[in-house]
Amino acid sequence: MKKEIFSKINRKDYNNQLEEILEKKDFSKDVKNLLLSMLYKVEISYEDYATVKRNVKSKSEFIQDVLEKIKVCEHIIFIKPQSEESKELEEKHTTFIIEKDKKTIKVYPNEKSLLYAINAFDNTRIYLPEKDNYLRIAFPDLLNEGKDINNVEIIRDFNAWSWNISVEEISNVKSNLIYQILQILMGEERLDDRFSDKNTDDYLERLKDDLEKKYDSKLIGKLLNIIYKLSILLCVKNNLNERKRLLEEKEIIEKDLTYMDDKETYLSDLSNQKKKVNSQIKRIDKILNNKDKLEEEFKNRNSKLSDENQIFSLSHLSNLLERERKRDLNKLQEINNSIEPKNYVERKQKLIKDFELIKDIDGNIDQDIIIDTKMIELQKVFMKCFEKSINDAEEKKEIVNLVYIFRYYLFLPYDKKRKVKDVKGLSKCFSNIKLSLINKMFELKVVNKSTSDDELNIEILKYIFETKMIMLENMVVELENQGKAITINIMDIDMLEDTYYLTTRNIEDKKIKLNKKTKVFN
Repeated sequence: MKKEIFSKINRKDYNNQLEEILEKKDFSKDVKNLLLSMLYKVEISYEDYATVKRNVKSKSEFIQDVLEKIKVCEHIIFIKPQSEESKELEEKHTTFIIEKDKKTIKVYPNEKSLLYAINAFDNTRIYLPEKDNYLRIAFPDLLNEGKDINNVEIIRDFNAWSWNISVEEISNVKSNLIYQILQILMGEERLDDRFSDKNTDDYLERLKDDLEKKYDSKLIGKLLNIIYKLSILLCVKNNLNERKRLLEEKEIIEKDLTYMDDKETYLSDLSNQKKKVNSQIKRIDKILNNKDKLEEEFKNRNSKLSDENQIFSLSHLSNLLERERKRDLNKLQEINNSIEPKNYVERKQKLIKDFELIKDIDGNIDQDIIIDTKMIELQKVFMKCFEKSINDAEEKKEIVNLVYIFRYYLFLPYDKKRKVKDVKGLSKCFSNIKLSLINKMFELKVVNKSTSDDELNIEILKYIFETKMIMLENMVVELENQGKAITINIMDIDMLEDTYYLTTRNIEDKKIKLNKKTKVFN
């Protein structure tokens, strides 16, 4: 229903809506013009963006969200590059600064920075319960940064006629890749929709439940565990306070684990604590049940207290002793629970789980090496999940969507120099997924064959994942014989996109449609 309503919004409508919003704002003429230009760029690029990426909001829904965020902001101030005011932005390595208390955005005057700032300005931060103590800063930070980078992608990487990823403009490539992986796995139940649900009490449990409905629970457990560890490692690279806090927590856990490993000493200490608490409870009971002892305690305590902290009556002392007794009884219960074998095992397992989450934080080593290792591990687990989606696909539309999505994933930046598809340690995984997708396309009769040799057809169709053509359905292949090699011309209808050379044997024995244009998709 929501989609149907938003789909009725056209360009004139959002222009009018923006004008109504701007009438109530004290924005400069330049700001107003840039806001309009920004939304125009969103509109003209959205069709290509949605085609390439899949599982995105409708254009109208996206624009409506931006308009709602503009409403919240009271001041937008442009900062000229290389000006005195720009020094603060340069020091923070950013293109904008948000002053939420003043409802103000200070930003460089370009559409990308402005869209990024508007989305970041109205971020809804998730709050994690006490049990997720080690993730309460790191994971929400990763989600918010990933969401902001994701929301500006439409005008950062698409310009109404091409798809060109501006990696230098992505503030955190790793956070973006992790966020996109979660988005892909969530599918139509988009990640940003789930995390804007204010009725959800436990976001991590909700995320886990959503993913386990679609994929193997063990795989999801492993995937989320890697993501949580990565969120912490990425956070402590820049957040020195959080690094300090988690290093202190790590030290405490290590000491607790060492202590619990010596079970005999651990149980002996608990037994001694229990005796001590029991003795204290008995002492309080004797005082409360004997007026002389109560008076004696009254005098003893007051003799050690300053005038302003004096216990003013026996009744007051009785109340204090009752509270102390209750506190000791609670402590005694905690000790008894700790002595129970089942609780001992559970507590130790929790400590081990907590330690696993933060054990890689170390102030003396290069964290980038660990981050890269875990990023590789994450891609491998993600592709195992993606394999299930391929196996489950039963309709042509499903498999075509998965082809688009996997191609999009392969072109995501892995770091500032490489795309995901260029990571050598993942090449075998990529080949397996491509083969699964191609075989499924054959099974569902999604593609045409250029030869009777399926092995050769597979090699030809692998180029689907190498092209940045917007509409794959427009792809045309033309094969030319070059002796022991085949020239593969990839065309967008009639326009040549790229040329590849495939070495093969016994071309004469294969029924190849040479010098003939073959539409790839049915």
